Amino acid sequence: MSTTPPIAKTARATAGLVEHPRTSPLHWHRPLMVLAAFMVLSTVACLVGLAVDDRILTGQPIWMKPLKFSLSIGIYAVSWAWLIHQLRRFHRLA
Repeated sequence: MSTTPPIAKTARATAGLVEHPRTSPLHWHRPLMVLAAFMVLSTVACLVGLAVDDRILTGQPIWMKPLKFSLSIGIYAVSWAWLIHQLRRFHRLA
Protein backbone atom coordinates (compact mmCIF):
# COMPACT_ATOMS: atom_id res chain seq x y z
CA MET A 1 0.00 0.00 0.00
CA SER A 2 1.33 3.36 -0.99
CA THR A 3 1.41 6.34 1.35
CA THR A 4 1.57 8.87 -1.50
CA PRO A 5 -1.68 10.80 -1.89
CA PRO A 6 -3.46 10.36 -5.25
CA ILE A 7 -2.95 14.02 -6.16
CA ALA A 8 0.84 13.67 -5.85
CA LYS A 9 0.76 10.54 -8.03
CA THR A 10 -1.16 12.40 -10.73
CA ALA A 11 1.22 15.35 -10.57
CA ARG A 12 4.21 13.04 -10.95
CA ALA A 13 2.61 11.22 -13.86
CA THR A 14 1.81 14.42 -15.74
CA ALA A 15 5.33 15.72 -15.14
CA GLY A 16 6.73 12.64 -16.91
CA LEU A 17 8.17 11.15 -13.74
CA VAL A 18 6.44 7.78 -14.00
CA GLU A 19 8.36 5.18 -12.07
CA HIS A 20 9.15 1.92 -13.82
CA PRO A 21 8.01 -1.13 -11.88
CA ARG A 22 10.84 -3.14 -13.48
CA THR A 23 14.21 -1.51 -12.94
CA SER A 24 16.42 -4.59 -13.24
CA PRO A 25 18.70 -4.70 -16.30
CA LEU A 26 17.08 -8.04 -17.13
CA HIS A 27 13.89 -6.11 -17.96
CA TRP A 28 15.56 -3.59 -20.25
CA HIS A 29 15.25 -3.84 -24.05
CA ARG A 30 15.51 -7.60 -24.51
CA PRO A 31 17.09 -7.83 -28.01
CA LEU A 32 19.81 -5.37 -27.05
CA MET A 33 20.52 -7.22 -23.82
CA VAL A 34 20.78 -10.50 -25.75
CA LEU A 35 23.26 -8.80 -28.09
CA ALA A 36 25.22 -7.58 -25.07
CA ALA A 37 25.29 -11.13 -23.65
CA PHE A 38 26.66 -12.45 -26.96
CA MET A 39 29.29 -9.73 -26.91
CA VAL A 40 30.36 -10.86 -23.42
CA LEU A 41 30.81 -14.38 -24.80
CA SER A 42 32.71 -12.97 -27.77
CA THR A 43 34.94 -10.97 -25.44
CA VAL A 44 35.77 -14.09 -23.44
CA ALA A 45 36.57 -15.98 -26.65
CA CYS A 46 38.82 -13.14 -27.81
CA LEU A 47 40.63 -13.05 -24.46
CA VAL A 48 41.27 -16.80 -24.74
CA GLY A 49 42.48 -16.22 -28.29
CA LEU A 50 44.86 -13.52 -27.07
CA ALA A 51 46.22 -15.87 -24.43
CA VAL A 52 46.81 -18.92 -26.63
CA ASP A 53 47.43 -17.49 -30.12
CA ASP A 54 50.60 -15.51 -30.59
CA ARG A 55 50.12 -14.48 -34.24
CA ILE A 56 50.82 -10.84 -35.08
CA LEU A 57 49.32 -8.82 -37.94
CA THR A 58 50.72 -5.35 -38.64
CA GLY A 59 52.34 -5.20 -35.22
CA GLN A 60 49.24 -6.11 -33.14
CA PRO A 61 47.97 -9.45 -31.87
CA ILE A 62 45.45 -10.95 -34.28
CA TRP A 63 42.71 -11.12 -31.59
CA MET A 64 42.97 -7.47 -30.53
CA LYS A 65 40.63 -6.01 -33.16
CA PRO A 66 37.76 -8.50 -32.55
CA LEU A 67 38.21 -7.90 -28.81
CA LYS A 68 37.84 -4.14 -29.25
CA PHE A 69 34.79 -4.59 -31.46
CA SER A 70 33.04 -6.95 -29.05
CA LEU A 71 33.71 -4.64 -26.10
CA SER A 72 32.49 -1.54 -27.92
CA ILE A 73 29.37 -3.22 -29.33
CA GLY A 74 28.55 -4.63 -25.87
CA ILE A 75 28.87 -1.21 -24.22
CA TYR A 76 26.82 0.36 -27.03
CA ALA A 77 24.05 -2.25 -26.67
CA VAL A 78 23.81 -1.85 -22.90
CA SER A 79 23.80 1.95 -23.22
CA TRP A 80 20.93 1.92 -25.71
CA ALA A 81 19.00 -0.66 -23.68
CA TRP A 82 19.26 1.61 -20.64
CA LEU A 83 18.28 4.69 -22.65
CA ILE A 84 15.23 2.94 -24.10
CA HIS A 85 14.28 1.86 -20.59
CA GLN A 86 14.34 5.52 -19.52
CA LEU A 87 11.78 6.54 -22.15
CA ARG A 88 8.47 7.64 -20.71
CA ARG A 89 6.60 7.86 -24.01
CA PHE A 90 6.96 5.69 -27.09
CA HIS A 91 8.65 2.94 -25.06
CA ARG A 92 6.83 0.29 -27.10
CA LEU A 93 7.83 1.89 -30.38
CA ALA A 94 11.52 1.88 -29.45
